Formats: sequence, C-alpha cells, structure tokens
Amino acid sequence: MADIPLFVISLALLAAIGVLVLFVVLVCGIRADDRHRNLSDRPHSGVERVARRVLMHARRPRPDDSTPAPGSHQARR
Repeated sequence: MADIPLFVISLALLAAIGVLVLFVVLVCGIRADDRHRNLSDRPHSGVERVARRVLMHARRPRPDDSTPAPGSHQARR
C-alpha cells in the first residue's frame, strides 16, 4: 500500500519534467527562429499574423481606461 503514493508522486514528477522539457524546447525554437527574421516585416503565416494581432491588442490601452498602460511614459504637464 505504501507504493501507491510513491508511484503517484513519481508519475506527477515525470509529467512535470516532461512539460518543462517541452517548454524549454519550444522557447529555444522560437528564439532561434526570431533571430533570423526582422520583426517589422510582414508575418509569414496565418498563425504568426494572429499571434501578432493578439499581442498588439493586449498592449493597446482601452479608450475608456483613464490609467496609462504599464511601461508607457507620458510627459507630465
């Protein structure tokens, strides 16, 4: 009976390591791909176009929002 919790913990640890390895591989691949392209050029695929649109939409402040977005430096008067 003591082997079941150990098995569950080891299975969870194995899954976590797998997710971490997958994340590292994805990040390294994205960084290697972005090094070779100019980000001001047109997107090469539909996925890249959607990703840019979503990321740029997340950066824009909403018109009804009176507080400035983090990182935007507005001159004080």
